Amino acid sequence: MLKAAYLKLLYALFALAALFIVASVPIIIANAMGRTTGAYGLLWGDATVAYILQFSTMLAAPWILHEHNHIFTTAVRSMLPQRYRRLHEDLVYILCAVLCLGMAAFGAWGAWNAFATGATDIRSITIPGWILYASLVPGFGLMGVEFLVFLFARQSMFSGDRVSV
Repeated sequence: MLKAAYLKLLYALFALAALFIVASVPIIIANAMGRTTGAYGLLWGDATVAYILQFSTMLAAPWILHEHNHIFTTAVRSMLPQRYRRLHEDLVYILCAVLCLGMAAFGAWGAWNAFATGATDIRSITIPGWILYASLVPGFGLMGVEFLVFLFARQSMFSGDRVSV
């Protein structure tokens, strides 16, 4: 039951990221057309799309990792003898989990600090500064969880890798 709820959460975040990307398309088109024709430009367009890209990346990344659709290098692993590959993977999982969970903690600290100080992000639009930091928490936090799942469930993120030797 917990696993099903977790997978629904990952999928919901991924779907939300997809909706954000779809929503950015008309903004980009309108902004480009306006600039090209000289008729108008959306002053808020560039900043909005930049925020969308950050939020989308953080929301979609855990699902992509879970589905093994992420980009990873196999060069070191493919050069190792078969008996050392699992050790190598475990070390990678531990390092990645620590880094991801550390970035999630940094995001939480940054969000709290920006919230407490009332910081704002001022580009062509103004948003509360904590939102930018807070977007790091679900992305990096859930990726950290995924790396721990790979480690403790004895799964391999390399399963299904078509180029791995």
